[in-house]
Amino acid sequence: RALGADRPHDLGAGLLLGTLLGLAPWFIRGSICGSGYIAFLFRGDQDASGPSVITIGAFLSRCLHNLFIYVAKVPADTFFFPFFYNVAKDHPAFGVKITVSVVLFVLIVYGYLKRVKKNCTGMDVYVPAFFIICVCWPVHGPRFIIPVFGFFVYYAMTALVSLAGKKRSLVTGVFILLLI
Repeated sequence: RALGADRPHDLGAGLLLGTLLGLAPWFIRGSICGSGYIAFLFRGDQDASGPSVITIGAFLSRCLHNLFIYVAKVPADTFFFPFFYNVAKDHPAFGVKITVSVVLFVLIVYGYLKRVKKNCTGMDVYVPAFFIICVCWPVHGPRFIIPVFGFFVYYAMTALVSLAGKKRSLVTGVFILLLI
């Protein structure tokens, strides 16, 4: 099995150690320079009257707001760029954009769960970790998802093929044509 998945404790410890080693240069740089990604993640209101460190309530509010953006807006923006990108709240097609985004997000999650159930690899740990960081980050947008967009396409394709049953080749062909 991939990455020694027959020994889940070793796999978890290895992934944790690898993550910490991979993030160490950013933590070290941030502590030396006095600012960095961690400070940016937990920064508060930049207004002079607001606190410089974010409160727990404001952090949770930011995360929920960003989660809504990444579920109901970003999938349509990235999968069907540039068609939905400029569709704002007051546009007649905004409801379609939200619907397409939510359906795509559900397909991505379903495909991810199918993939993890079959065989969990490092990629399957990296993608949700990256997504969680995006949800917690002070700013949001489709550009932050680009590094894992290929995985999202893969998970959506996995979901569609799984749901298609015997019509897998037809669904695969249509999906490829939509991507082009």
